[in-house]
Amino acid sequence: MKLTVITLSTTKAINRCFCLSYSSAAALAATIDQLPTSIFWISDEGPIKTEISSCGVSFYQYPLATLRAKALAGDLFVLHLTSEGKQLHDTAEIFSRICESFCYKASYENEIREASIVNWFILERPNLLLSYAMRKRLVWGLRTILIARSAEKRTPAFSSSALADFASAPELRSAIDNRYSIEPGSLHKLCSMVTSSFGFSHAGLSWPTGAAAQKELLSGMGGIAKLTAEGLPRKRGKVAGEQLRADQFYL
Repeated sequence: MKLTVITLSTTKAINRCFCLSYSSAAALAATIDQLPTSIFWISDEGPIKTEISSCGVSFYQYPLATLRAKALAGDLFVLHLTSEGKQLHDTAEIFSRICESFCYKASYENEIREASIVNWFILERPNLLLSYAMRKRLVWGLRTILIARSAEKRTPAFSSSALADFASAPELRSAIDNRYSIEPGSLHKLCSMVTSSFGFSHAGLSWPTGAAAQKELLSGMGGIAKLTAEGLPRKRGKVAGEQLRADQFYL
């Protein structure tokens, strides 16, 4: 995971703005132009805004008070920023103050439970792994569980290599980096192992039964997923050209 922090000063509506850009391809072999990138504009006030460009660059605007509140609450996304951010220019020391205000939670059980629910739902329906979106969601759950567990130990890990080391599973790095091309059975096996070992057990979880509620489960949950930019491959759709019916997704 590669982070760059730049702080800017403006006038008029946005009085202070720091811009944070980061890429989330952690494979060292990747070239710079292949790395998905996000740019964060932190303003004094206003709503959270998101825009994703056609070239894979995500733009986010956050009010400073919101980011500070998340730092004090031990938010995993802010932990990512404060752990791996690299300051290039920060005359107002905005980013430094956010880093200093970060407080770990005593437990990240809520985040782990949420990710476990999503993971087991998908893992029980292997046909979902024919969808890029569901593969992305499953790997989100896998990463969230491991990031949360590493945060509980105060040794936060975010990149695929760091998460593989934390889980003592070297093959995990390739699975995360190649989530859209890895053989479905291999992805299923690894995610099952991680969720069983570090997440909540299947027995203690439950899922909604209606199609609409299940769709919301897969698309609506996941705070850190919504706040962490991950680039989809240029070719979107189903893996290997498979056609999926609506009733295959929500069972």
